[in-house]
Amino acid sequence: MKTRSITKFVMVVLCAAALGPFAGVLQAFALGEGDGPLVPDVVNVGPPLVRLIGTFCNPAEQNGKEGLPFLRLQLRDKTLVFKLDKMQSLSGDRTGDEILQNLMNNQLFLRGADKPIHRLEGPKIVGKRFYIEGNLLLSDRVLDVTSTGEQTAKAG
Repeated sequence: MKTRSITKFVMVVLCAAALGPFAGVLQAFALGEGDGPLVPDVVNVGPPLVRLIGTFCNPAEQNGKEGLPFLRLQLRDKTLVFKLDKMQSLSGDRTGDEILQNLMNNQLFLRGADKPIHRLEGPKIVGKRFYIEGNLLLSDRVLDVTSTGEQTAKAG
């Protein structure tokens, strides 16, 4: 009889310990204080998905001008100069301008799948308007390119 009581006691203690973190939530719902879902909204904590829209230009066009709208894009062993017209945030709640303010030295290192990267390696991209999309790892200044292409008309 005594071992049965001890077993029940141990089971209650283990259940209480396992449910401890949820006790406050369960108590709030039991008291009618909570009417939302038990699971909080999902917060996007990954790198932001961004779209850069601009024109590739000769380094001479930069003509000693530092800072925006010019970005230096490092692609393997080649440095490209990109005159940025617009940066759009495609995920999260930050705007492209807010993300851009945190970009140090106006330089990005591009990496990604061969197909979208290959479009940026052509000899005739200078003077052409392009979009470049990818996940921006801001602290490393890396744009993990997912999509690129020539922009035929100015996007608003």
